[in-house]
Amino acid sequence: MIHTFSSLGIGVPASVNIGKNVVVGHKCFLSSCIIDDDCVVGPGSSIMEGARLERGCVIAPCSVVPPGRLIPAGQVWGGSPASFIKDVEESQRVENYDKANKHVEQSVVHTRQIVDPINVLELEDSKTIGRYPDKAIKELAAIKASKEIK
Repeated sequence: MIHTFSSLGIGVPASVNIGKNVVVGHKCFLSSCIIDDDCVVGPGSSIMEGARLERGCVIAPCSVVPPGRLIPAGQVWGGSPASFIKDVEESQRVENYDKANKHVEQSVVHTRQIVDPINVLELEDSKTIGRYPDKAIKELAAIKASKEIK
């Protein structure tokens, strides 16, 4: 779940910012925090308001990063409250990056399964994947109407 406050009152923006190649496990709670690029947040973890995860850090499953905590780049933290465990090894960095890319690839597969195949083909032809411009919507409506008439 992603949650933010209207204001934090501690000088930290009341928003959730998530960088590139970030993997957030299932059943996580993110509240008004900043997660830099290439981070991994283990399943069931909570990142509280004002916390910042610097680039390439890893949060172990079921951990709680308390409000205002800074998790330095390239470190593994875990527990409740989260504490330092070790530095991220190079092999784990590569594994985390691959994991993020696999999630992206899987999201494309799921999107194609959910979106009407006619829409996908139409969008690929017009190079507007993920967007539905007015022209494409009208054309799709015409195609669907012609199929219903037959």
